[in-house]
Amino acid sequence: MARGLVLSVVTGALLMAVALASDEPKMEPPPATPKTEAVKVTSISDAELALYPGSLFEVPNPTGFTWNANGPGDNARLSRAYPIAPPRIPHAIAEFLPITLRSNACLDCHAKDAGADAPELPPSHRTDLRNTPDVVGTAVAGARFLCLSCHVPTSDAKPARTNRLPVPQ
Repeated sequence: MARGLVLSVVTGALLMAVALASDEPKMEPPPATPKTEAVKVTSISDAELALYPGSLFEVPNPTGFTWNANGPGDNARLSRAYPIAPPRIPHAIAEFLPITLRSNACLDCHAKDAGADAPELPPSHRTDLRNTPDVVGTAVAGARFLCLSCHVPTSDAKPARTNRLPVPQ
């Protein structure tokens, strides 16, 4: 009896599957896509990926360098590293460090109306862009007091890579 029940269930399932299959429309394969040109894949060497011009797997042995030791006013203004880059610091900075919120020796010469023969802080450095972007104040605004966040001191170090950006004249 159990055998007959199993046969009838299996037979019913097969009949139902055949009935469902015959009612559904036949699926056609998707149309062939037009052939496109093959994309040329090029590999990039390890030396082209890193700032260090050797293999990524070598331990670099960088050459030494010395920081600029000239005093303020001894050097001409430097060209910018790339368009819209912050100006580079053309003099030694060791005697002006550390720069803190309460002590910023850069402002002795570069603050508005400081009287020194140094470039004055631009209005953007005295504008609080978050709270009052339309007001130019007299003091350094916000986090702009930390000059070394954007402006870099100079040294005799050779660049790790050549600069491929256009340098302004």
